[in-house]
Order: sequence, then structure tokens, then C-alpha cells
Amino acid sequence: MDKKHEIVRLTPEELEEIIGGSFAETARDSEFLFKLGLMNERYGMTYTTFHWGSCSQKVDDGWANIGITCIPKPGSSNEYYLDGKPITRGEAYRLAMDRTGIVLNVNFFQD
Repeated sequence: MDKKHEIVRLTPEELEEIIGGSFAETARDSEFLFKLGLMNERYGMTYTTFHWGSCSQKVDDGWANIGITCIPKPGSSNEYYLDGKPITRGEAYRLAMDRTGIVLNVNFFQD
């Protein structure tokens, strides 16, 4: 096999850089919501990428448990809303922790 067609194995972090967008955000949101008790499962980025429909819906439902609307968008940043008004992802995370009373290191879940 010549160099041009060599198989390259990527780490999850490298794959995340290539795919980017809300696949990664949605996977991290599932982990965050799971740790807050707002979801029963969490998803890795690769699983989220290949099972987008079911994963993104479950993450939407997790956010809805605390009154936040999340609109995941493959290939771009997710959008978050509170009472119909846009909020940042950081604001959504802070609100989730306030409403559940659980404090997590959000740097772990951010880009």
C-alpha cells in the first residue's frame, strides 16, 4: 500500500477535530446531562455520529427536563434557548447545574 492510500488510525480527539460541530457537542452534552441525572445514558462522539437521530433526540429530551430547548445541528454549533430566547451553551450549563443543585467542572465538557 503506498503512502497516499495508507490507513491512518485516529484518536477520538483527532476524529472530533475532523468531524467537529454538534456531533462532538451533543456527545459532550449527553455526558454532562447524564452526570446531572437528566439522562439515563451517555454517548461517545463516534456513536453519536453514527446514531445521530436517536442520540440528538435523547439529548434534546434531557435538556427539556430543565426547561431548556436545544437544537442540535450536524456540522455546526448547537443552539440553546430558554423561554424562546437564545442563550449560550455556557449559560445552559450553568442553568442546568443551578436547577439540579449539582456542580461539575464544565471545562471537561467544553471545546
